[in-house]
This record gives sequence, structure tokens and C-alpha cells, in this order.
Amino acid sequence: MGVRGGWRSPRNDQPRYFALQQSRRSRSWRRPWELAPEPVQRAALRSWGALPGPVRHALGPLGDVINRGHTTTSEMMPGPSIVPGVDAVRAEGFTPIEELTGFVEVALVWPEAHRRTVPETREWWLDEPLDGKVWLVRPPWRGWSLDELFILLWSVVDQQRDEEARLEAARTVLRWPEDLAAERLAVARAAL
Repeated sequence: MGVRGGWRSPRNDQPRYFALQQSRRSRSWRRPWELAPEPVQRAALRSWGALPGPVRHALGPLGDVINRGHTTTSEMMPGPSIVPGVDAVRAEGFTPIEELTGFVEVALVWPEAHRRTVPETREWWLDEPLDGKVWLVRPPWRGWSLDELFILLWSVVDQQRDEEARLEAARTVLRWPEDLAAERLAVARAAL
């Protein structure tokens, strides 16, 4: 007992999809990423933010072909504030790295005096490369905003393609003397 051209579960108890063709009660295909487990889907969505802007721009037309309706099925996940201890560290002037960038591994090379950790309790973040912790960071130079810091950081890190090279570049930038960092920030801003 099948439905011609439609998608249904064997017991017919799953919700029907309504997407581009509203007249059909179900669709005959699934997007490839919908076959992946939800943690993989979430990781793929978060990794988009780690791609340099020119790469995201170049891949835009491919996204139009894959997902014509520009619809997503991701759900909004609770932020780091639900983890006990994060708000207390945030009150000290630190910000969770996941709120700043998709390249969260940069927290692992952040100077120790300017980073803090809280044990992770959100199940979907436990398999991330952050050692089961929420990492919170602040700029290593007094008076710098996080926006200024990330303009400088990405101006150097985005030149690297290998993840280890990107981490090493970030480690180097974060340990520069403030006068060198300020000089390079001015150059990075001029290039924007």
C-alpha cells in the first residue's frame, strides 16, 4: 500500500511535508542533509560562520540551487546562559566564544589570563571540540572591543586555509604587543 509520488513512513504516522508545492500532501524527495543526524545538521549550520566572507559569497549560487526556497529546518537552540556559572563569568567581562564566531576552536589558543571555562551541560555541545566546556573570552588588550579584536584577528587568520595554521595564526595575533596590534588593526580597517 504505497502512495504514488509521495513520501510516507511505513506506518504512515509521520508528519507530512509542506514546502514548495503546497497542493501536494507530501513530497517525493528529501534534501540530502535531512538524512543526516541532527547534531551533524547543527554542526554544518554553525560551520558556515567559520567560512571566510568571499567563500560564503562564492557558494551563494550553489545554495540557491540546493535550497531554492531558502528554507531551513533548524531549530533555535538555547544559548550558553542556561549553563550554570556562565552568567557569573559573563559579569566579570567575559563573553562566550560561541556568541562571537563559528570558529570556536580559537578559544583553545586564547591567552589564559583572558579566558575562562565553565563545565558544559548542554548535551548537543558535549561532542564539540571544546573539551566539554563553555569557553568565555575577553580582549587581551585593555580598552579594546571584541569587534575590533575580531577585525584584527580575521585579517590575519583568514589568510590561512589549514585549520592548524589558522589556530597558530590566531595564537600569534593574540600575543602581539598592543602597539603592533593597534597598527595592524588600522591596516585591517583600511582594507574593509
